[in-house]
Amino acid sequence: MKIYTCALLFILIGITNIHAQKGWVAQVSGTANNLHGIFFLDSNNGTVVGNNGTILHTINGGATWTVQTSGTTANLLGVYFIDTANAVAVGNSGAIIKTTNGGLTWSSQTSGTVNSLYVVQFTTPSIGITMGRVGTIVQTTNAGTSWTAQVSGTTNTLRGLFFNDVNTGTIVGDTGLVIHTTNSGSTWTKQPSGTTNALRSVFFTGVNSGTAVGDTGTIISTTNGGSTWTKQLSGANTLSGVFYTSASTGIIVGDAGTILRTSDGGSTWAKQTTSEINNLQSIYFTDLNNGWIIGDKGTILHTTNGGVTDVDDNVENGEHPGYILKQNYPNPFNPSTTITFAIPKATYVELSIFNAIGQKVSTLISKSLNAGEHTVHWNANGFTNGVYYCRIQADSFIDSKKLLLIK
Repeated sequence: MKIYTCALLFILIGITNIHAQKGWVAQVSGTANNLHGIFFLDSNNGTVVGNNGTILHTINGGATWTVQTSGTTANLLGVYFIDTANAVAVGNSGAIIKTTNGGLTWSSQTSGTVNSLYVVQFTTPSIGITMGRVGTIVQTTNAGTSWTAQVSGTTNTLRGLFFNDVNTGTIVGDTGLVIHTTNSGSTWTKQPSGTTNALRSVFFTGVNSGTAVGDTGTIISTTNGGSTWTKQLSGANTLSGVFYTSASTGIIVGDAGTILRTSDGGSTWAKQTTSEINNLQSIYFTDLNNGWIIGDKGTILHTTNGGVTDVDDNVENGEHPGYILKQNYPNPFNPSTTITFAIPKATYVELSIFNAIGQKVSTLISKSLNAGEHTVHWNANGFTNGVYYCRIQADSFIDSKKLLLIK
């Protein structure tokens, strides 16, 4: 009888785990420190870095994380493994630390700067680059043993970095800055981004196609190597990280647990449903299915199916891509608030306000609208304090947001 009971228990556990791996699942990091940088060599071996010199290492895909001694109390913001033994991490106050034994020990290096460094990437086993505050860029040509400064041509803080190959790279930063190199960083040229919002992360799927993300939900994309950038709709908070697993499939993460996913190369982005509320800082995939997201208060999320959730199954089938109802602002409000939504094509839209017991109390829009982003104001003079709901219906898309009126 015990044999059958155990067998049934294992079956139930297996079913539960299969269901749990739908989308993003929290992993136990063992720390409450904010986590900023992540790198995986394969689906099992990965490293995460964060505040107060935190370094976490896994050999089983994050099922368990072990603490490594960094030898520094600086906030570590980026990490990159050249191979299984050699890696470099960077952080506040110009901190650069290096390991040659897979992270068992880390040693401090001379960066030549006291400015914080945010991201580090190697284009060959010897050549690596990192950058940060006040336009700082430093490069190594000997696997991180020594570092020399490059001229960025700006004093803006540089926050995101991506090299396509040893020569071609892009850096993004504050006030919408985008700079580009075709000679391994010997010279950098500014590119017009079309935004003044700070950009925090950039990713290219080829020499020509790239995406950058940043403050106030900013998403910009290029199809010509950055010569021109175009804005995209996100309907999101500050965005901190972007990663593509293919030319068509990408994930963006940001504040308040924001996860956005595209399956059409960034033409549209759909918000994924998770229970996470902490700010998310960075994302990394080793293949189409296995990915990790890290963030504040020791947050680590893991997916084994490319991040697709039950809700996203409909998006994958093309049901609601490009339809967005944003949270009203301000909220709570008195007596008026602004509601913004987006539709990907011309269609009939009904936008209404309901009270807490489901009665329609106001119709804000009831007509055909052109594709794009639309804004409407609701003045709640004459309405009593309490909870209301804004509901949109456009084609088969239906969504609602909770509004709080406090006078």
